[in-house]
Amino acid sequence: MSQIADIEKQIRACRSRIPALRAETRSCMSFGPAGEMEVSDPQRLKALNDEIERLEALIAHNSEVLARLQAILGDRTIAELEREKVFAANRIEGIKAELDYDLKRLVGRAIGISDDYLIVGDHLFHQAGRQTVSKVLKGEEFAGLQLKAESEVAALQEKLAACSDMVRQAQSAFADYRPVGGIA
Repeated sequence: MSQIADIEKQIRACRSRIPALRAETRSCMSFGPAGEMEVSDPQRLKALNDEIERLEALIAHNSEVLARLQAILGDRTIAELEREKVFAANRIEGIKAELDYDLKRLVGRAIGISDDYLIVGDHLFHQAGRQTVSKVLKGEEFAGLQLKAESEVAALQEKLAACSDMVRQAQSAFADYRPVGGIA
């Protein structure tokens, strides 16, 4: 269950309890001999009124927390945002690995090794020599691949930063949430 659903459930529980408490306050009242209303159990009446006030204050406070969370999260949860962060971080690493592989593939081609027989390893750079690696790094094909990878990584880093900020804000808002505790 999401944080928003938990808070909504608590607010509904408080709201549903208040009418019963108000009805119960009537049992603390009686009619005196002259027909006037009297408080027959002042301690019980005070306890009931205090509980009603406590629940109303919790409803007001938690409704504000709920509004903040809904504004931050929309229809998502903190857990979903955390998963998006992990996905973005993993995808960034994948893009970097793909670019590394593409570089090795291009260096392999430059020294006459077919993609089908390319053994991907750092020894390939040693075998190719600095001039060949430098030529591939400056080539148009690698530059295009690098530009594409950099733009994808930049977009993912923005998403990662946005998700991180949303998680931080949502956690801060959720920290202000006050659970009802025992409902008297």
